[in-house]
Amino acid sequence: MTRKRKQKKQRGATWEPSVIYRADRSKWMVDCGFKFGKDKRVRKMFETEMDATTWAAEKKSEFLEVLVGQKRDAKVGAFTRLSSLTNTQRNHIVSAMAKIENDTAQIVRAVDFYLKHTNKAESSRLLCRVYRDYITGKRKLGRRLRTVKDAHQKLKPFVVKFRTERISAITTNDIEGWLNERGYSAGTRNAYTAALMGLFNYGFKRKYIEYNPVAVIEHSIMDQGLPKIHSIDEVRKMLFTARDYVPPKTYIVTQRDKSRKVIKGEQRLETKPAKIHAARSKIVPYLAIGYFAGLRPNNELVNLDWKDIDFEARTIRVDPATSKKRRQRYVDMSGNLATWLAPYIQKSGKIGFSRRIFRTVRDAAKVQWTHDVMRHCFGSYHLAAHENAAQTSLQMGHSRISELFKSYRNLAKKTAAENYWQLIPHPKNNIIKMPIARTG
Repeated sequence: MTRKRKQKKQRGATWEPSVIYRADRSKWMVDCGFKFGKDKRVRKMFETEMDATTWAAEKKSEFLEVLVGQKRDAKVGAFTRLSSLTNTQRNHIVSAMAKIENDTAQIVRAVDFYLKHTNKAESSRLLCRVYRDYITGKRKLGRRLRTVKDAHQKLKPFVVKFRTERISAITTNDIEGWLNERGYSAGTRNAYTAALMGLFNYGFKRKYIEYNPVAVIEHSIMDQGLPKIHSIDEVRKMLFTARDYVPPKTYIVTQRDKSRKVIKGEQRLETKPAKIHAARSKIVPYLAIGYFAGLRPNNELVNLDWKDIDFEARTIRVDPATSKKRRQRYVDMSGNLATWLAPYIQKSGKIGFSRRIFRTVRDAAKVQWTHDVMRHCFGSYHLAAHENAAQTSLQMGHSRISELFKSYRNLAKKTAAENYWQLIPHPKNNIIKMPIARTG
């Protein structure tokens, strides 16, 4: 008999209360331990050993009666449960026993496994609820509005597809199937995969799922392409079209039909200098700072305040609240940039920008526009002109010089770069020779 079985037997029918002489009290003590209750220990003192032994024998008999009653109740309960089974339930048990060759231990393990995973699935939340909490949490953590909107736009189609599913029930095959159905390009597919990775990581950290099914999805292989930049002629067209922009004033109706419906009209341009200047102030500074300071257009540029532009020190301060890396930095202002900004200087207030005016200027200049093209122009022409990778990286807010070499090296020639930094809003000649602004 093993030690474990001996201990179990001693705790059962062979149990004996302890009879001990307490010299400190000159009495005999009977200790029954916790046999008659889990919360209270049963002990009693006697003057003589005989009295103590007699009481101990009575307590043993009482315990044996309790033990026999418990076993009887257990047998009756088991019989009652078995006898209450329906014929279908008995057939299920017989069928299961036949499949596992009467190994009842396998039934117990199978039931434990089922209950463990079923309970987790039932306690898991619906995907739509997890998505809602994920987006709300991003807002509360102070993520930028653009970051939250990007996550919302990428995840919403997926959530709509699986809105009735619990997050624990969604598999890797489900996610890959959805991505394949959408027919995304390699870059777009990787972006959507990254967004889904964030959502399921959120569920994993909160124990809604046992693992992240997106983690095993491989990223699409993409060829590294150099960013596109504008030529000197294209930059000149954009800036001078913006400089000469005149907004439309009113729409004049010149002809109506019998029912007074307009059939002909013409758009007349604004003639008041103040309104023309106000319209140009919403596009010229935006383009000039984008081309000659390289600020990120979607956050750093559109949120730039005039008070952060120091014309005496020739610097532009990028606020941590708008910087991509949430770090403050100073960008040196070139001589031609100061010339472009001079007519529109204000003490404070955000740099003006109008999407409608921007589209009008872009279409009139007939220049093809790509993402971050102004920033790419700045990095390429700055590196070609100054031949100082560390300084160009510092101006652009890169954390590593390798980012610059990976995307901007050899995009522009030095002669073109010299002309780039000479572009000013001169009425007769587009390019005037000026000393190249030294940075650093």
